[in-house]
Amino acid sequence: MTSDFEGTEIPEEGLPEGEMTPAGIKKLKDHGFNQQNIADHYGVTRQAVSKMSGTYGISWETKRTQALKMFPCKVKTAQQRCAPFMRLRDFMVGVFAPEELSEEGKKRVEWFTRKLAEENVIVVFDPSIPPMPGISPAGGWDYRPREASDGDLIIRENEHTEITPLNRPLLTLPK
Repeated sequence: MTSDFEGTEIPEEGLPEGEMTPAGIKKLKDHGFNQQNIADHYGVTRQAVSKMSGTYGISWETKRTQALKMFPCKVKTAQQRCAPFMRLRDFMVGVFAPEELSEEGKKRVEWFTRKLAEENVIVVFDPSIPPMPGISPAGGWDYRPREASDGDLIIRENEHTEITPLNRPLLTLPK
């Protein structure tokens, strides 16, 4: 069944009625309603939905945001505009939440994965790497020849990266 709220579905048992409750918010959220849709349904502000969600631990964090919280290194804003950072970010999101990547994003991930495999290289992050036109205008990033110690990771483990059991699967080349 569809609803008047674009991209949402009306639950089989119908929409929660009456006063806004945490259970009602959760139910609507689980059926694709965003905070504004829920606010409109209950006749309250989006801020009221946000406040009740926060009070009762209802998370609005996307899978993309969850994946990016596991990024393996601390990167200055200027270095986030460099191709290796952006491809690494897309790769992680593609593994964790492929439905959140655009078709163009999926193509970039395919290109990136192919580049790493065909050129037998790995992404390296080190703030001391100087700027390199075409790769990292702000410095910090490079593609380097793969070493045996890299295993199947897509980014080299060093003192500037933190590879954990949680993010390792998001940083591993597909078989």
